[in-house]
This record gives sequence, C-alpha cells and structure tokens, in this order.
Amino acid sequence: MGGSPGAAFSKCDEFVKVSEINYHPPKFAASGDWFELYNHTNKTIDLSDHLVRNKNPYVTYKFPKNTQLAPGNRLVCVGDSTAFKTVNPSVTNYVALQGIEFSNGKDVIRIYSPKDTLIFSVAFDDHGSFTQKADGQGYSLELKDSADDFSDGKSWFSACMGGSPGTTPANCI
Repeated sequence: MGGSPGAAFSKCDEFVKVSEINYHPPKFAASGDWFELYNHTNKTIDLSDHLVRNKNPYVTYKFPKNTQLAPGNRLVCVGDSTAFKTVNPSVTNYVALQGIEFSNGKDVIRIYSPKDTLIFSVAFDDHGSFTQKADGQGYSLELKDSADDFSDGKSWFSACMGGSPGTTPANCI
C-alpha cells in the first residue's frame, strides 16, 4: 500500500482485498462482526502473524500461525466464532480474531505486516454513498468486482440477506 498522498486517487496493487464486511448484524441473525478476505493473486498468501486494527489503533488482532490463503480463495475473519457458527454453520473457511468488532457505523479495517507496516486499509460508513441495507438490516457490504477505491461507498453493494461469507454473492443474486 503506497497510496497517492497529495495526488488524485490511483489504484494500488493490493496483495489481498477485503471483499465483504458485516459490521452491524441484526438481532435476528446475530453472527457477530466479521469481514472476508479475497486472494485475487496467483500465489498463496501467508497471513501468519499479520495484524488487524479497526478505528481504535490501540487494539490489535493477530492472525494465527499457518494462516494461508490460496489463490482465488476467501477467508472470513470473525470476531465471535460461536455466534458466527450459529448463524453460518456451513462456512468452514474462517479464522477467529476473537473480540474484533466494528462500530455500527463508520469504521475502518487495517491490515499490517508482522513488522507493523500498513499494507491494506478500507474505510466504511453507514451514511453517504454506502448502502443502508448493511446497517442492521441483515445484509453485508459486498465489494464490486471492478472496484478500485475500496473506501468509496459506490464500490460496495448489498446482495444477500445474511451476507455471503466465504463465497461470492452470485450464490444469492
């Protein structure tokens, strides 16, 4: 992640993308907060010891050792594995980052290398151009395939009731 400080937005070559965000699950499907990573490269990505932070920079979650993400695969990162499995019993491609949670509105997901270098960041909100369906109504934010600016609400949509953790939204559209 290099960014383009002081210049117009330009696309970066990310090693992994946050492809789905469930930041405000409804009471009728209380899966806990979670997000999905997608490996769009042709190489397996080793996430071991990578760090995750939300808008609170003082709280860090670490990926367990031997966390691998094969090319074209997805990995759901869950804050409450018990709640997640209760709502999504068929999803097996997940990793517990126990306790990670997002505000029920504006927040951020930042992924850092094991040496604490920022390598991916996405900001999201429940206002502006972001879909309101993801704000406690049972949907998640799903990244459009062609999205370049991950923090632009127009790059996200809501397709599936309950989200599509671990798979593409095409399975419910």
